[in-house]
Amino acid sequence: MRRVAPLLPLLLAGCHARHRDPVAGTPIPCAIGQGALFAKRCRVQKLGTQLLLVRPDGGFRRIDTAGGINAADGAEPIAVARSGDSVDVAIAGERYRLPAALVAPR
Repeated sequence: MRRVAPLLPLLLAGCHARHRDPVAGTPIPCAIGQGALFAKRCRVQKLGTQLLLVRPDGGFRRIDTAGGINAADGAEPIAVARSGDSVDVAIAGERYRLPAALVAPR
């Protein structure tokens, strides 16, 4: 145990570096819950070909933009509607309005 104790701060620092700040990201409009109106209170983070959609309560959804727009975990089906310079993504009663540039194929 004495050999491990000096390494503990390094191990904990490594774990913290992988944790994503739920407040980080670009603000986007979202409507969370039945009948909710869009308001700019959610955030989006681009992680390679995936987008992390973060709700105000810290909950999140991941979508994959490689080869279309799909739920990254596949747990919930999503609906996508394109309108001008934005893309609306609906997942289980949550709607997110994304800038089209974030989901455009490359």
